[in-house]
Amino acid sequence: MGKEKVDVLDEKGQETGNIVLKSEAHKLGLWHRGVNMWIYNSKGEVLLQKRAKIKGFYPDLWDMSAAGHVSAGQSFDEAAKRELFEELGVKIKVSEMKKFGVRKLFRTWRSLS
Repeated sequence: MGKEKVDVLDEKGQETGNIVLKSEAHKLGLWHRGVNMWIYNSKGEVLLQKRAKIKGFYPDLWDMSAAGHVSAGQSFDEAAKRELFEELGVKIKVSEMKKFGVRKLFRTWRSLS
């Protein structure tokens, strides 16, 4: 999804009405939404996946079960369902997900060149 577009947010998390490419949001340090999913089994064990070596954030390290950006016009629930399917092939209903909340996170983008 190299051409994925995201909604630009203000510092309070409200949509500004602007939509940009995800890469532009990272380059310019614009606020935008993301989702993080953790999958647990009946023993309380968590499914982790290793990030690709080419990732801009924390390359080649172990990470949560799945994560991604909320595409422009998409809800958190829709993005979570999409990312779980894209990354792990997992199909899930919103009613099967447990929401833990929203937090504000700031990172600076690290160039790979």
